[in-house]
Amino acid sequence: TYNVRSLTEEWKQWELVCKAKAFDIPVIALQEHRIKKTPYIMRDGYKFLLASPPPKSRTLLGLGFLLSPWAQRCYIDHNLFSDRIMSVSFTGEVCTHLVTCHSPTNVSTDLEVEQFYAELTSCVRSFPPHDVVAIAGDLNAHLGKDTCNTNAFYECTNRNGQHLLDFAQENAFTIGALKFNKKHSKKVTWTAPNGQLHQNDHILIRSKWQNSLKNCESYINPSVQSDHRIVTATIKLSIRTNIVRPKVIKYDWEELKSNTATSTAFQLQLQNRFTALMDEENETDDLVQHNQHAYTNMISAINDTAEKVLPKRKKTSLTAQISSNPEYRLRLCVDTTA
Repeated sequence: TYNVRSLTEEWKQWELVCKAKAFDIPVIALQEHRIKKTPYIMRDGYKFLLASPPPKSRTLLGLGFLLSPWAQRCYIDHNLFSDRIMSVSFTGEVCTHLVTCHSPTNVSTDLEVEQFYAELTSCVRSFPPHDVVAIAGDLNAHLGKDTCNTNAFYECTNRNGQHLLDFAQENAFTIGALKFNKKHSKKVTWTAPNGQLHQNDHILIRSKWQNSLKNCESYINPSVQSDHRIVTATIKLSIRTNIVRPKVIKYDWEELKSNTATSTAFQLQLQNRFTALMDEENETDDLVQHNQHAYTNMISAINDTAEKVLPKRKKTSLTAQISSNPEYRLRLCVDTTA
């Protein structure tokens, strides 16, 4: 994510594309590009997806994305949820949705901030629950050690920071800056006019996929004369595959001991089936190969015969199995007598 301050000059667009190539960044969430009435711009195969800023607005200066050629091949669509929130979706093994946003500053009214987080909540909840969702933007949020862990940049959390923490908790998101212990220079995202260093820009990921977030840090470069730094996150999807085990049918082999008719029918059927399988085999002088075929055919004959003759074993609970054990009944009688 990158608050570029302005991309109206063409050289800045080329500079950003060159840096995206150098850092191998497939998607950059943009804020404050200030480009009006231009839905997209192509630069050396890279595509700027742009949402124009509202007319005569001093604080809302446009959202967008920079997509690499690889990202464009995975692109599905993009949506503008409000003047402060925009999303883009990508296809893959799991659909991925990236949200770029620009929060009101900490001096804005409570109503503005609450409205922004209400819209952001509505946005992320519109995506399917199993998809990857990441939020990247200038959130103007200070996260402090008083309400977060020791990875926080500040000592105290400001109002916007508390709203961000509440949003992450209510919607099950993990804040990248709090997950990794980085040195101070890798946490800085904005240099104020007075020279003070701040961390206002953040990247969040749906907590279901937090193990896929491998890194999150800021870089001094690229520079397009912005006082913000670019914040990057490395996401490598960790997908669990469902193991499909073959269904095993259990037969009641005790039936061969207790039922003479079943035992006789089983022997006759087994002999006939084994003979038929052996007749299908080509004759060979190799004794080892002959024995291997005989063993394989015997196993097949037993399974085929059991399927036709034997009943399936009935499922019994563990309690019933224990209580039917003669040793358990005998012990129970002794304990009762005592």
